[in-house]
Amino acid sequence: MEIDEKSLLKFIIRDINKKLTYEEILAKYELTDVQLEGLLQMLELEGYEFTKDEGLLVRLNNSHKEKKLKPSIDSLEHLQVCIVSDTHMGNKLEQRTLLHRIYDEAEIRGITTVLHCGDIVDGDYRNKRPAHPYDLFAQGASQQLYNVIENYPQRDGITTFFITGSHDNTHYLNGGFNIGEAIAMLRPDMKYLGPDQAMFMLDGKVSIMLKHPGGGVSKALSYKPQEAINKMEGEKPKVLLIGHYHKSYCMYYNEIYTILTPCLTDQTQFMKMNDLQNVVGAVFLDLYVDKKGNIEYFNYDEVRFTDKDVIKNDYLRKVKK
Repeated sequence: MEIDEKSLLKFIIRDINKKLTYEEILAKYELTDVQLEGLLQMLELEGYEFTKDEGLLVRLNNSHKEKKLKPSIDSLEHLQVCIVSDTHMGNKLEQRTLLHRIYDEAEIRGITTVLHCGDIVDGDYRNKRPAHPYDLFAQGASQQLYNVIENYPQRDGITTFFITGSHDNTHYLNGGFNIGEAIAMLRPDMKYLGPDQAMFMLDGKVSIMLKHPGGGVSKALSYKPQEAINKMEGEKPKVLLIGHYHKSYCMYYNEIYTILTPCLTDQTQFMKMNDLQNVVGAVFLDLYVDKKGNIEYFNYDEVRFTDKDVIKNDYLRKVKK
């Protein structure tokens, strides 16, 4: 039976108090070192503190430890950003109406920056998936480009910064066409940051990495982000945004706020056949930072759409820009 993360944290505290060893906890819950270390860091955020003593995880009594008090929220700068991913435009499953609803909400909140974590279009996989063209209403790079230019949301005062993902990059692999550069040339409100991964500075203060990895999602949603953070070299971002998986998850690990970003497309037949959850939605972030750009308060607000919200044949509908 699967255990949800909240319950698992409680069980781990109980087992530490029962003097189970680090290795025994790993075996009991079939965890990897990376997963257990991540869970321990989550507990530390709740005020717990641990040390290892001959294989035992010992919970320290830190009731007399001096606590760092957060500054008043009124003394901090308030930064806002909207995060979207995996719109797969050009596919008959695209959800342009829901995408426009997200931009409407961003406009109401006074947000001026939207970050897109890749797979803005559905690409062209006919070389590997012969049936893929039948999933599309926009064939090839030119039609998919035109669809984005005409139908991707455009709001006064809002700029969309985006990377390209595996689907977008099929146009480059098939014919050397960089659709990200083409979109940015024809839509001044959309700024291309590069393929697969890019660093973005929000208001010049907070470093945010946009990442579109490959491969499938793991059973534990925290595992792939933890691995990505562990393998990072050089200066690390304060916030890591990950697309591709069509999942929704937020965690704090190794001093990095990390978000698996939901998608804005309906569930494919492949995902249905493999019982893969397809989370449709977007994320709004409110960050309160000090003069050095350190995040003192992190407010994660997910907008999630249900199956009832998803619109069949939405690509046939006309929506405002």
